[in-house]
Amino acid sequence: MIYKKNLKNLILSILALSFLAIGAELNASTASANRLPRGSFSAKPALSVKELVDQINKNPTLRNRYAGHFGVKPEELGTRIEKTLKLIALQKPVKVRVWYVDKQGKINSKMKLLPKGSMVFATSDGQPVILWRCGNPMTTKLPEIPPEVKVKPSPPEVIMSQAIAIPPGMVETLPTYAIAPAVTVTDAVPLPLPPSINNRVIPWWILGLSFAGNGDKPAPKVIPEFPAASLAAIGLPALAFFKRRKAAK
Repeated sequence: MIYKKNLKNLILSILALSFLAIGAELNASTASANRLPRGSFSAKPALSVKELVDQINKNPTLRNRYAGHFGVKPEELGTRIEKTLKLIALQKPVKVRVWYVDKQGKINSKMKLLPKGSMVFATSDGQPVILWRCGNPMTTKLPEIPPEVKVKPSPPEVIMSQAIAIPPGMVETLPTYAIAPAVTVTDAVPLPLPPSINNRVIPWWILGLSFAGNGDKPAPKVIPEFPAASLAAIGLPALAFFKRRKAAK
């Protein structure tokens, strides 16, 4: 019974020591990964362009180092890096010159071979500029910010319509009308005196005419004629009456 209990305690102790060893190894690996190489510009690795810009804006020492090395104003440094660099992995080994900070705090440089897969902040065409882990520059000039391309609005499209020829037979010709000349109304012309029959004047009531005075009085006005049938009905008996009267004398 005592033997089994001791064995159980021994197993638990071995497991506890194993977990402690694993934890210590992980911590050591993490510390080694986070530990920057000697002569680094930055205090910790930057895993993106935004993180690198944040470090520059928050760390005056790093900002002044980059500004002096690249010859850029400190207030313009973050914008230049943000608009011109990107984080990439090298597709092949590259031998470059790397600038670092020596023990006296001065900036020196040396040649270094970067293996394939190394992470760097590079230009749009893949030219290495800054090492991502230590922030050490690999050139003395930052790329210029490309000018903004202003797109001019296109002019409105003008659609030209093509004229269509219509055959003469399809066009209806409207008739033309002559305009009658204007009728001018003149003053009424007095009618001549009625003729006499056998030196006897036909009475006015037979011919339908009225006669005015003489002298300087105005000319007589024309009275409209009776209809032909009425004139014949009145005039023929009167004419017969005058003929009988003449024959009796």
